[in-house]
Parts: sequence; structure tokens; C-alpha cells
Amino acid sequence: MKKGIKQVEADVTRRLRDASFLLRIYSFWAVFAFIVFGLIGIYPQIKVLRDSIRTYNEMKEINKSLFSKINLINQEALKIENSKDGVEKLNKALPADYEVQNYIVDLSFAVAKTGYGLEGFTAGTPTEADKGVLASAELKGKGKVGELIKAIESLDRAAQVNGFKLSEQDNERSIDCFLNLYILE
Repeated sequence: MKKGIKQVEADVTRRLRDASFLLRIYSFWAVFAFIVFGLIGIYPQIKVLRDSIRTYNEMKEINKSLFSKINLINQEALKIENSKDGVEKLNKALPADYEVQNYIVDLSFAVAKTGYGLEGFTAGTPTEADKGVLASAELKGKGKVGELIKAIESLDRAAQVNGFKLSEQDNERSIDCFLNLYILE
């Protein structure tokens, strides 16, 4: 048995001293290491590249969509600028100055049509353009609340109902309505 092991050791040692055999083993080992470690190393980069290409294509589509929307808005802006009627409607919906007295008149007529009367109105000073002018209206009547809010928000002047407090007494409703009135800045 010892003689067989010694024979194997001698054969391996002799083979390892052979330069052409070692060249084939080292070449095989180098190709194997390159393939294994190269593929393992390049896979994450391929994944990042694939995600980048997908993101680029999505951004290209979004950019194309935004460009068409900009063109549409520019065309609509030209139509508004060339139409006096459109400019007048825009100025009425978003006046450049405060004009709260005109809004109170419009509001009182609108709420009267829904069965409510305007008992009081307070308005703050103009704030940021996106928040508008904070206002509150005290209303009393017997109409439907949904119709009241619809009437307020469908006035010519752009306004939004932020909330309201409702109390009912003797079959009559008292409503404190909190509004944002918008102006053009």
C-alpha cells in the first residue's frame, strides 16, 4: 500500500515539473477564474445598466408627454389672450384686486337661491396666491346644505369651501362656512 502511495506521489511530482502540462492547467484555471469572477462581477453592472435604460425610456416618454402638454397650454394661452371674452371671464373668476364687496353681493344672491340668508361675513387679508383670502360667512335658513355648497363654489369668482359648522335650532339651520377666495397675483 505504501509502495502505491509513493508511486502516485512520484507520478504527480513528475507531471507537475512538466512545463507544458502546467501551462494547460494554469490556462484552464485562469479561464475558469475569469468566467466565474467576471460573470459574478459583471452581473450587478448589467442589472444597473438595464434599470438605467428602462428609466431613460420612461423619462423620455414623460418628457414627450410634458412637451405636448406645454404646447397645448401655450395654444390655450394664445386663445385666451386673443379673446377679450376669455380675458374678461378670467378676470372675473380671479380678479387682480381684493374686491370682497363684489363677492359679498354675489354670495348673498347665490345663498338666497338655496334658501339661506347671509347674516355676516368676515374676510382676512390676501395671503399666499395658492391659499387665497381666508373668509367666513354666517348663514341661516332651511335649504339643503349640499346645494348651498354647490352654489358657493359655482360662483363666477373662484372660491373653495374648506369646511363648515352646522347647528340646528327651531327647524332653522345656522351655518358657519369657512372659505378661500382666490385672487390673481
